Amino acid sequence: MNKIFYTSALLFLCLTCLSGCSSIEKKLEEQKSQKEKAVLNEKDLSEFNYQNSSYTILNQTKEQSELGSWVGIIQKYVLVNKDGSFLNQYDIDGYDLSNLVEASENSDQTGSYVITYYNIYKTKENSPKELILDINDTYYLAVPTKQITSSDKVLSISSLANAADEAGNYHINQNNCTELICGEKTYKISDTVMNHSEVGDYLAVLNEHYTFLDSTKKPLTQEELKKIEITPSEASKQKRISWTYTGVYKIKETSIFKAVAVNINGKYHRANLISG
Repeated sequence: MNKIFYTSALLFLCLTCLSGCSSIEKKLEEQKSQKEKAVLNEKDLSEFNYQNSSYTILNQTKEQSELGSWVGIIQKYVLVNKDGSFLNQYDIDGYDLSNLVEASENSDQTGSYVITYYNIYKTKENSPKELILDINDTYYLAVPTKQITSSDKVLSISSLANAADEAGNYHINQNNCTELICGEKTYKISDTVMNHSEVGDYLAVLNEHYTFLDSTKKPLTQEELKKIEITPSEASKQKRISWTYTGVYKIKETSIFKAVAVNINGKYHRANLISG
């Protein structure tokens, strides 16, 4: 009787969670659909069109605390070559970032890099002539193109591409979800969460998600995640951790040969070099 009750309760909980997640996703999708869509200038990726006006992105970053209301979206993966020239773009929703590897290989250009354009915000002061654009999880100030002067420093898209080139191929260790690998370098991801002000330049996209046991650090398979046990085993009693890794960043005043920052579940975790 207790086993039947336990199974029924567990199934009810799973269905409730799935229903809740679905409801949240619908609300987020509805919220996004109400935002103004901006269009990138493919001839100059430091410019975009928002509400029939052209804006230029400056090489001037803002803190998350300086963001105002969320007013628009771009939400594109943009494929560029090393000099920052446009090759192609893909909607973020429903697109597997790993497919960009194939897109890059099929491109006539050699050395292709991904730059991610996310959302558009008002400034906290609600300035009518300024916007803030999230590129690669870094917030950049944007102003009307017609107001740009020779003294303004426009964001160099090629510098973002070169940063990705220098970063190398970062990925999560398939045998230990708390380790970040780049070539011969291995970083240990710590529980230390950093302030946004401590985070420096963007290095690489990760776009990986794993659920793993705290004891083993190894990712659970789809079969293990879907399995519902009538009598919980020792493994199922262990703490599960679910991490979504989105990007790797430099840490201000810290060499990448010492540590980097990894964006996990929207927070920046310090990852210390342990070998390489």
